[in-house]
Amino acid sequence: MPSAKRSRPNLPLPKISEASQELCLESTLAELPLHNFQVEAHHCGRDVAEIFERFPLLPGVVLREKKQFLGMISRQRLLEFLIRPQGMELFMPQPLSVLHSYARTNSLIVPEATPILIAAQFALRRSPAQQSEPIVVQSHPDSYALLDVHELNIAYWQIRGIETQVRYERTQAQMIQTEKMASLGRLVDGVAHEILDPVGFIWGNLVHLTTYLDQVMTLLAAYEAHFPRVPEAIARLQTDIELDYLKQDLPPTLTSIRSGAERLKNLPPAYKTSAMLMRFILNRQICTNVWIAFCCCLKVV
Repeated sequence: MPSAKRSRPNLPLPKISEASQELCLESTLAELPLHNFQVEAHHCGRDVAEIFERFPLLPGVVLREKKQFLGMISRQRLLEFLIRPQGMELFMPQPLSVLHSYARTNSLIVPEATPILIAAQFALRRSPAQQSEPIVVQSHPDSYALLDVHELNIAYWQIRGIETQVRYERTQAQMIQTEKMASLGRLVDGVAHEILDPVGFIWGNLVHLTTYLDQVMTLLAAYEAHFPRVPEAIARLQTDIELDYLKQDLPPTLTSIRSGAERLKNLPPAYKTSAMLMRFILNRQICTNVWIAFCCCLKVV
């Protein structure tokens, strides 16, 4: 009499989420391909082995007991049980809860909102025996999925490449801005030099001009004292040029010219000091930017 065929277990089929095509520095685990395969722990190892055979990319299975999270058994861990002497006869009929108790592994559980860069650091901190184990990603309080650690590593290095590129572009922009500021500093230095030379001429001749005007004013006063009555033509000329107003306005005008010359004389040294300080700061900034760019190139290599 032929033996009755074993009924196929009623296990849910695994589902995989779609991965994001474009990752960025802030990308989270929710943007990676997550395998959703949760079964009750009373199912036997043979049932899960058949699912693993049908879905070769499935990294493991999430175990639940009374709708509560129990743990995780990876494909690699189940294979280690089966390749032991008489492992097929010993472990295939066993419930998954028994296999999980034999495995004695603590699963890494992280929320799906965890950034990929941080999750990769958590994964690297595991013991060497667990480095290849999938990561349990919790999307909801009662929903768990598995992430293949190789997918995590690929995404991690993609993001690190993006980060290096962003730093390189930022460093280039800073170096361009630094060069612009250096050019501005050289321009300020040149303008200060061009201002200082004419101011020297003005300041040097201003003393003589003041002396000459004082002498002319003294001469005019002497003429007015000795010749109180002037010819009609000279009187008309004095009226046309407003001589009395000129004698009152010339001293304040010279004082104003002297004040402006003093301000111009003090301006170039301040510009030169600012240009020297700017040059010192920019030289330090250039060195820093070159060092950052060098480090970024080393990371890329």
